[in-house]
Amino acid sequence: MFGIITMVIFDSQSIGYQKPKEEFFNYVISHISEFNRKDALVIGVSLNTDIKGGRQSGMDTCWVNRIGQISPAEIKSTYTISNLIELTSIC
Repeated sequence: MFGIITMVIFDSQSIGYQKPKEEFFNYVISHISEFNRKDALVIGVSLNTDIKGGRQSGMDTCWVNRIGQISPAEIKSTYTISNLIELTSIC
């Protein structure tokens, strides 16, 4: 049996806080009913905002690394992909 996947997109401009600030992620969490950090995946292209903020907020992260950059040791993503189609194997 397949479950229903809901996707919600939040952006810094609308929320009023920039990632990786905790306030951004707290806003997102408070606006998704029955939010569970264990079921969340932060997907982003920026290590310093998307991935760092997601990790600091206790969520899994997926770095979209299209050009094969090397991640600094202090910012590690749960997953790294080079193409969005690869999300199907993660989700």
